[in-house]
Amino acid sequence: MIHTRNMGEVALFFILIGALLSSFSAIVREGSIMGVSSLMLGSEPSTSPSPTWGANGTLICNATDSQERVQVVSDLAGGVILVWQDTRGGSTADIYAQRIDSAGSALWGANGTVICNEANDQYYPQIATDEVGGAIITWQDNRSGNWDVSAQRMINLAPVANTPTDITTAINDTETIGWVLIDDQGSGQYRVRVTNASGDIVWVDWTTWANNVTLNVPIARVTAGTFNYILEYTDDQGMAGISDTVVVTITSPEGGWIPGFPATVLLMVAGFATILLTRRVRRILPA
Repeated sequence: MIHTRNMGEVALFFILIGALLSSFSAIVREGSIMGVSSLMLGSEPSTSPSPTWGANGTLICNATDSQERVQVVSDLAGGVILVWQDTRGGSTADIYAQRIDSAGSALWGANGTVICNEANDQYYPQIATDEVGGAIITWQDNRSGNWDVSAQRMINLAPVANTPTDITTAINDTETIGWVLIDDQGSGQYRVRVTNASGDIVWVDWTTWANNVTLNVPIARVTAGTFNYILEYTDDQGMAGISDTVVVTITSPEGGWIPGFPATVLLMVAGFATILLTRRVRRILPA
């Protein structure tokens, strides 16, 4: 004989089991169990990442002798800054570094740039980001004959621009603004805004500039007036250079010429008109 009390406990047990199974089914439908992804429940894995710095990696340094104890940090722009211990100089160890951009290209020269090549050995380099695209490097240093600690900071210098003179030009002329941008580590992005009393527009939107190559920014020749052409630019790590402004004054064509109408055509018309007028005068005047 089953007591009523036992029957109640059995009913409660099955109610709890049903609730747990229902909750489990809901969790499975959502695709996770306590933070474990649905991958563990039989879904397809994501595709494998693809190498972007070549099938076998990009060369950092292949100088003579040994390069070892490599350390690395992000350059905050999709690339890295590396430092290592290097014996290319002979019997003693020095410290070298290299920056690799997001495309896998070396930016600090072939086989890196020297950080310290003082007398005796420099060992065990360490590196940390300076949070603005550069790095701080430390190492053990025996240049004095005793083991000391030295440090160096490699900074990301801002790009610079030349400063073209202001331009006065006619509507039918063809001058451009010859800005040139230079950076110690390569190219970046730039844009050009045009302002006057009527407003502010983006004339050239953000686009890539090449290192030490003239931009030749065209001038809008819609109407006469004075306009400010403002160059804004950054390097590949997003560090901005000092903007530059060229004041462009656009005048109406000399002599009231129609913009873009060739002067030779006007001269031909004037010459033809002169010939006709001369013939008419000769007919009117007595011989």
